[in-house]
Amino acid sequence: MFPRIILLLILLAMIISCAPRPVVIQNEPPILHGNPPRRIVPERQHLPRALMGKKIVIDPGHGGKFPGAIGESGLRECDVNLAVALLLADRLQSAGAAVILTRLKDVHLADELREDLQYRCDVAQKKAADLFVSIHHNSLPERLPSFNQTETYYQLRDPGSSRDLAASIHYHLLKALDSQDGGLIPGNQYVIRNVTCTAILGEAVYLSNRRMERKLRNPRFLQQEADAYFNGIWEYFARRIPVIEAVSPADSAVIFTSQPLISGYIRDGASPADAIGEEGIDPASIELYLNDTPYPVDYDPVTHRFTCRPQLKSGEYRLQITARNRAGNSTRAYSGYFQVRLAPSQLSLELTPAVISAPMPVGVFVQARFDGGYPVGKSPAVVFSSDVGSFSQDTLMLNPHGIASTTYYPPLNLRSTAARLWIHATCQGRTATAEMVTVHDDSTSQQWLWGTVVDPAGTPLPQTELCFGDDLACYRVRDDGGFTIPLPQNARERPHLTVSAPGYLTVFLARYESNRSLRIGLEPLFQGVLRGKRILFDVATSQLAPITSNLHNFGLLTEIVTGNEVQNVAASLRFMPHLYLLCEAVTSDPPGVWVYHYPGSQNGERLAHLLQAYLSKFLSCRVGESTQYQLAQTACPAVQIRVSSSFGEVEMDRLRAALVYSLAEYFGATHTQSFTCRGYVRDGMNHPLKDIPVTLTGQPVQWTDNSGYYAFPFLAAGDYEVSVAEISLGRITVDRDKMVDFRVEFDE
Repeated sequence: MFPRIILLLILLAMIISCAPRPVVIQNEPPILHGNPPRRIVPERQHLPRALMGKKIVIDPGHGGKFPGAIGESGLRECDVNLAVALLLADRLQSAGAAVILTRLKDVHLADELREDLQYRCDVAQKKAADLFVSIHHNSLPERLPSFNQTETYYQLRDPGSSRDLAASIHYHLLKALDSQDGGLIPGNQYVIRNVTCTAILGEAVYLSNRRMERKLRNPRFLQQEADAYFNGIWEYFARRIPVIEAVSPADSAVIFTSQPLISGYIRDGASPADAIGEEGIDPASIELYLNDTPYPVDYDPVTHRFTCRPQLKSGEYRLQITARNRAGNSTRAYSGYFQVRLAPSQLSLELTPAVISAPMPVGVFVQARFDGGYPVGKSPAVVFSSDVGSFSQDTLMLNPHGIASTTYYPPLNLRSTAARLWIHATCQGRTATAEMVTVHDDSTSQQWLWGTVVDPAGTPLPQTELCFGDDLACYRVRDDGGFTIPLPQNARERPHLTVSAPGYLTVFLARYESNRSLRIGLEPLFQGVLRGKRILFDVATSQLAPITSNLHNFGLLTEIVTGNEVQNVAASLRFMPHLYLLCEAVTSDPPGVWVYHYPGSQNGERLAHLLQAYLSKFLSCRVGESTQYQLAQTACPAVQIRVSSSFGEVEMDRLRAALVYSLAEYFGATHTQSFTCRGYVRDGMNHPLKDIPVTLTGQPVQWTDNSGYYAFPFLAAGDYEVSVAEISLGRITVDRDKMVDFRVEFDE
């Protein structure tokens, strides 16, 4: 038993801030097949049996150096959270539950906030908890003294069991505390995102409300809140907890048939003496999804076995299964992955070139086709072989289009062994063969270039494009970074070769030798810090789509979501972005940009101020705090960018350039390790020209300011094509901070 007298000792004062006011998301109550259970509160003189042996982790939020919200009169949230948690633990233990508290006194659990939160999650994981209940009391940053509501968050990725628990607790909190209904809200807070058990986070009342702060000093009111949590937890277990067991195929399985049998068992939980609601699984509630597509399921209520036999193509599948019992409780959602690998119906092999007169690399391309023309996903593997010579990679996985490529290296004594060589590709029992002919004819008119494209570390760059002259011909390098390409035969003189890859400085080769191996190294743009960074754009209107255009050229990986706020945050869990950018257009006078970050988010605030620094030279830009749902619930730093709906092409280009440079500095690019090209654009009378576009190869467009000034920071040393007002001015070399002024004359 936890002594209740301790409550009077722990209600002290002081704060930083709890979760600010969220967007209220009103959700429908849980879908209950049949009649919903009658709300029942167990009488205290009768011992509830449904809680016997249940392992419940109670997390009093905040503590120590992270005190949470603070009331107007000094009441600290961390103390209130602990007081309610101790009372709740007392009642749960009396009912036979095994209770684990993440803290028993006013302490922080780690020096860093993230580690403090992770410790709480680790407790639930190590104890294999049935439930995780995090207790909080909310606050508004603007301190509206009359605002109050009850909000209950459930685990975003678990709209089944976690939502059921939240709904039960939420009902009893509203009834006990006489509070406004703030809704059941899909939550993605750290502590409920990073546990695998059923989890909720309760914000019972607002500590910033004066009346509620007074009530929270009253031990009787704290007991009412603890009893409400207890009643909700008891009711949840009293409806029994159905489970999904022995699912086949197992997670990460590989299947070699187009009609796999998906099966398993769904059973209702044991029925305690104080159980409520009808027993058994409701067959109509069983849902099975493969990659978000529903499939019909057969269920035998006698054996409790479910089966599904879908018609599938080769690829990777995410399997999700949920069901409810007749009392209305959901299973914990089952989620697993498996692969289907089918043999291709056709395999083709191509060599480039197929006829050679010198020991030169040969491009080898294989394509697999399947019945119905469906894609192959990330499998199966293809194996290359030959009686002589070697391959840069002799085993490769087919890409989603059913294609794989490698480089074949003939033997060095090729000139003395004129012959026909055979290249083979094998994929799941099917083999394709191509013939390579070697000849002793050095007078052939066709000339070739071959070699590899690599980064400074020597890693091949498979996304590189090689173009001759002014788009005479363009080629892609192979998956291993190699290339074997013919020189244009119809050109009057040898054209220059342009080599470009997303995120790297374009290389111009004016001189090169044919029939010789080339090793082309590319320098990364922005010191390589943007390459591979994932940015999720939550774009509310099509007007803002230009913000995202061409960002892949800088090495960024982007995805756009346009659903509702909950769907978009859920999408972020799949995409796992490094940053979440919420972009909105608003009517404003005068025009400008507003950048908001979540209160207390250091990374969000840093990015917001970087954007302001780059934009303020051209546009009005202000930084502020926002409790928008997306900013509060994403697992990564998030920023909200609001722009004037009157913005045109120039403003969008400036915003995009500011975003790229801000991201470069945010992810670690430094001015000391790069160069800057800057200067002025003037007319023939030496007057500055405003709003003139200046372009350097691989850089976002810059527009001159009122003084005609432009600047390109974070440049790698090298050659850049430059244009002003869409007029090409040739190439400049940047190997130090450089001032380049331009004169532009416009015809009247």
